[in-house]
Amino acid sequence: MFKVFTLNVSAGNLSAWAPAGFSLLSKYEAIVELIKHHSPQLISLQELDSQAAKYFIAALGSAADAGWQHLTQAESHCHSTHIWAAASLQAKPKRSVGPVAIAQIQLTGDDGCFYFAGCHLEPYAQGACLRLQQIAATLRSLPPRCRLVLAGDCNMRNAENSSVEALGLGDAFKQAGSPPSHSFTWNSTINKYHGADQRAYTGRYDRIYLSGFVATELQMVANQPMTPGHADYLSDHFGLVATVQLLPQQAS
Repeated sequence: MFKVFTLNVSAGNLSAWAPAGFSLLSKYEAIVELIKHHSPQLISLQELDSQAAKYFIAALGSAADAGWQHLTQAESHCHSTHIWAAASLQAKPKRSVGPVAIAQIQLTGDDGCFYFAGCHLEPYAQGACLRLQQIAATLRSLPPRCRLVLAGDCNMRNAENSSVEALGLGDAFKQAGSPPSHSFTWNSTINKYHGADQRAYTGRYDRIYLSGFVATELQMVANQPMTPGHADYLSDHFGLVATVQLLPQQAS
């Protein structure tokens, strides 16, 4: 079993409702504590500017009770996506493919390896074709029938579901039973992160796709205000934590 954590951090800004004295450092510290609470083996963080990336690389690498190895990053339309693996794993970075950061994780014994990828795909509804191309290019860069965990801000609409699944990827949300409470990782009807005038709509932008794994559990994180009864969310996106089970290796 592996636990996967993904969050679009929305670095460089705070909730419009953040209390006085709550700084960017406060926000980043809270995200690190959230990660430590869930103790994932695999982490994908999106929208990290250079200062945020520097902070998270240091903070996650020095976590006394766990420790994560920073693997690699990929530039996207909005800052960069970074991925980490638990220091106990044998992981090495691979070449990024567009906005997708990729690493190879060696398994013990004769179980081979799998690939972990973090992404921040093309935005907006009109970007659907390019999003599919970005995923397809990532898959072409990897060995056929390999095991893969792809986690991040996919910016996808539900109309794109079947096209992505046709590439051979399973949706952790669906595998976990499509819990209604996890349907929207973007919900500006309640999370007015950017201010009271922010347009209200919902979407399931943040996703975890799997090949050679199955999701047995899915949780939504950072989906509650920092201050109960207020609106000071950590990010404009909610995050996901999935527990995924390795499936037997397919024959070459």
